[in-house]
Amino acid sequence: MLDKSIAYRNVIMVLPAARIAAAGPPRLPEGYRFRFYQPGDEAHWARIEASVLEFDTEAQALTYFAKTFSPYPEALPQRCCFVTDPDGVPVATATAWYEQSVPGDRLGLLHWVSVTPDRQGRGLGRAVVQRALQAMAVLEPGREVCLHTQTWSHKAIRLYWELGFRLVRGESLLRPNEWEAALETLRPVADPAFLRALEETAVEGLAPVLAENVLEAPDYAALRRQVGWAALPETQVRRALAASACTVGAWVGGRPAAMGRLVGDGLYYVLLDVVVAPEFQGQGLGTEVVRRLLDRAERETPPGGRTSVQLIAEPGKEGFYERLGFRRIPGGGCGAGMRRVIRK
Repeated sequence: MLDKSIAYRNVIMVLPAARIAAAGPPRLPEGYRFRFYQPGDEAHWARIEASVLEFDTEAQALTYFAKTFSPYPEALPQRCCFVTDPDGVPVATATAWYEQSVPGDRLGLLHWVSVTPDRQGRGLGRAVVQRALQAMAVLEPGREVCLHTQTWSHKAIRLYWELGFRLVRGESLLRPNEWEAALETLRPVADPAFLRALEETAVEGLAPVLAENVLEAPDYAALRRQVGWAALPETQVRRALAASACTVGAWVGGRPAAMGRLVGDGLYYVLLDVVVAPEFQGQGLGTEVVRRLLDRAERETPPGGRTSVQLIAEPGKEGFYERLGFRRIPGGGCGAGMRRVIRK
C-alpha cells in the first residue's frame, strides 16, 4: 500500500544494462505462476492497481490502460507480466515498457509494479520485477532500465535498490526529479543505514543524448515555443528540416533539450535555430550543438577548400558565438550583415 502519511516526492531510479542479469532469477511461492497479458487482462490490471491506491477506482485505471497500453496490442503479450495465485487469479503485475530517448532510440522503463494488499509480504513484488527485467533484457538488449516511483512507495524503493537500481541525481526522464526533497521526506520512515546507502550510491542524472539528422517537426516546434519564438506552419518546418545540410538535436530522458541547424551548399553555410530549452541552459548543450554543426561543415570542406559559416545572433548572445570562433561584422573585410524577411 502507498504510505500517504508523508509528502509525495518524485523519485527516479536507473539500472545499468550490464547489471540486469545481476538482479537474479525470480522465485515464486508454491502454487504461484507467471504469465503475460492475455485479452481481457486489463480488468485484472485495473483491479490490482486500484487495490494499492494508484487510482481511486478501477474505472479510472481502465481508462488509463486503454489510453496508454491498449494502442499497442502486439507489445502487451511480451511486456505486461502478471503473477497468478494458486487459483489462477492475477495478484501482481509489472510492465517492461520503454521510453523514447531520441527519435529512433529509447530507454527501458519498468512500469506499474504492484501487488494486491492481501498478497503482499510473500516476495511477489521482487519476483515480478525480476521477471519483467528478464523480459527487458530480451526486448531492449543493451539498454539501461529506468523507473519512476515516489516517496509514498518507500518500501518499493528499497526493493528496487536491492535489485541494483540506483537513485538518480539531477535531470531525468518522465517528470521532474525531486531526489533531494525525497531523501529528506524519507528520513522519518526509512532505515537510516539504508537511506545512507541510497544516497551514497546515487548516480548522476540521465546524460543528454545528441544525434544528427533525426530532429522532427514536433520537437522543433516545442523548442521554439519554450524560448518564446513564433510558431511556424508545420509543412514549412518539415520542408526546412528536410532541406538542412545537417540538424543536431539533444534529448534528456526523451524530452527535447536543444537543437541547431546548418543550411548551405558547401561553400557557404548559415547556422540557424540554435535553441536550448530554459531548464537545460547553462549545461553546455548549446556549445556542443554548435560544435557538432561546425564539425559537419569542416568534414564537408575538401583539402584546399574554404567554407564560410555565418549566423545572426540573438541580442546578448554574441559572446557565446565569439567563444566558438565567430567574429562580429562589420569587420575583417566584411560589411554589415543584412537580411530581408518575407511574411504572408
